[in-house]
Amino acid sequence: MAYDKDVFVQIKSALGSFKFKNPFRQEKLSKLLSDLLPNIRFSTITATDGDFAGNVQIDGTLNVDGAITANGSTITLGDTAGDSVVFSADVDSNILPDDTATYTLGSAAKGWKSTFLAKTAADVALTVDADTIDATSDVIDIDLGVNSASVNAIDISADVKTALSAGEIVRSVNIDTNALAADADTSAVIGLDITASTVATSRADIKGVRVITDGAMSTADTVYGLEARINSDTTAGVEMAGVFVDSNSTLNNAAAEFHGVLVDVRDVINTSSNEITGFKVLLEDDGKGLVVDAATVDHAAGNLIEVNGEIKDVAAGAATGIDINMTETVAGTNGTSIYGSDVAVVGFATGRADLIGSRVVLSGSKTGGDSTVGFKLDADSLTLNNAAEDFIGIHVDASGLTNTNSDELVGVKIEVPATADSAIQANGLINSTKNVGVVGAGTVSAVETGDGRDFTTTLTLTNFVVGAVPGGAALAVGNIIYEFPAAGMHVVKACAANIGFTIVGTGQTPVYALGSVVGSGAVATLAGTATFFDYQAAQYTAADTAGTATKEGPFVATVGALAGIALNKTGDEKSLFLNSAETWAGDNAGDLTASGTITIHWTRMD
Repeated sequence: MAYDKDVFVQIKSALGSFKFKNPFRQEKLSKLLSDLLPNIRFSTITATDGDFAGNVQIDGTLNVDGAITANGSTITLGDTAGDSVVFSADVDSNILPDDTATYTLGSAAKGWKSTFLAKTAADVALTVDADTIDATSDVIDIDLGVNSASVNAIDISADVKTALSAGEIVRSVNIDTNALAADADTSAVIGLDITASTVATSRADIKGVRVITDGAMSTADTVYGLEARINSDTTAGVEMAGVFVDSNSTLNNAAAEFHGVLVDVRDVINTSSNEITGFKVLLEDDGKGLVVDAATVDHAAGNLIEVNGEIKDVAAGAATGIDINMTETVAGTNGTSIYGSDVAVVGFATGRADLIGSRVVLSGSKTGGDSTVGFKLDADSLTLNNAAEDFIGIHVDASGLTNTNSDELVGVKIEVPATADSAIQANGLINSTKNVGVVGAGTVSAVETGDGRDFTTTLTLTNFVVGAVPGGAALAVGNIIYEFPAAGMHVVKACAANIGFTIVGTGQTPVYALGSVVGSGAVATLAGTATFFDYQAAQYTAADTAGTATKEGPFVATVGALAGIALNKTGDEKSLFLNSAETWAGDNAGDLTASGTITIHWTRMD
């Protein structure tokens, strides 16, 4: 049969109205009627579409070849939990719930095996809007019963496929937790909370967070295993920390160890780096690099800070247990200090423990090396540019100590074995300013070495004015070069001199000596007054007045060593004068000066 135009058949019944296009051409009418007639009461059938005006119930299988459009307010698939919906086709639209935050995808008894999400550049693959979530509910709850040898609860792989521009950041996990209301005390806002635990007999390692960074970092600026940025602006007395470790563990094994922070860089392979540190702190003003508050540490607990360095081989340079570098970068204020190390040990009123500010223990057995030094001070690179600036290698200040019962007070105590050459090397004497005298007038400087009681004082004279010479007559002159401690007792053991004299005009060979009274009077010699030269047996004669220095000594007092002024009692004269006398020519009018050194070896007796 041939048709010049489309033919429609319409079937109407109480069950509904159906309209079919060209059913004869498709040779489906006979089959359609055989399938529908037993179950459908037709009201009308026309050569148009087939419409059902009422309900349609199909107790068998419905097969539809073509597109299906179901219009209605509610579409229900299945009427029992035993019914199933099978998708052989792809879903080509969004899936939206009718009510927000009402329905679940899966259940505790029936969960989805895997979820695969993909996103475009502008979309978010997974969004959870829990703006009004209840305080006791979890936004995402993962219950993982692990039976496999290796499994991840969440596996995130973020591959950066293109080069990042300046300022761009790729985050595998981005957590933004904001407190939008005034929270109660003891509450907390936590970005990430991880609990990792095992059973008592487990041998598995427990790691709350594990970060692995690898790959070739040929041009990277920084590689951080963990970065914490604290940008809060606080107006209350809060405690802020980049990393906070709070442990309530109980250690029940003698071999167990607990570390608040453990940094292991032993496997770092260094081919070019200029610095490898286990722990580094960068500070701004008023910052402290490390604070240890051990108010509740038991005495037997051990060390608050312990450094164990197993030095394998030092090929060059030095291995340092603690290296402290303090660099003043701007001009400081007078009266302030910069301490490389500051130790304060406070004893308890009834305590019996020894108080030791710093202790160095050297042990082991050495068969090579240059030296073993308990304490070394190296100031070779220090430059002092102020006349009032003092350099003190070791300064022991116990002037404020209150002694009520101690039988020994010692600033520095050195104990060496009987086989030692000396407690202090001859080229490393202790410089002491305790109980020393006063440097004399003019251009005199002093270097004093000793132990606080026994001293060697070396006076350096530079164009030192011994006295003014009017010229044309005999005259004795002198000037003070040193003054021993007032109201004290001391013994002058010996002196030595290496000085030269200078005066204008005719050359002279004046006599000179050390005395307890300044030289004076119209005399050409010092021999007439004993106190003009009582620190030596006889006066000496200068080589000339052109500055030629001559060595004299060592010499002792006029009446012999350990006698006379050398045995200086409390009320004796403490001044030491350099005196000189000569019959001066008329053109010698001017200052007689001396340059060189005078050395005094003496002992304080009180």
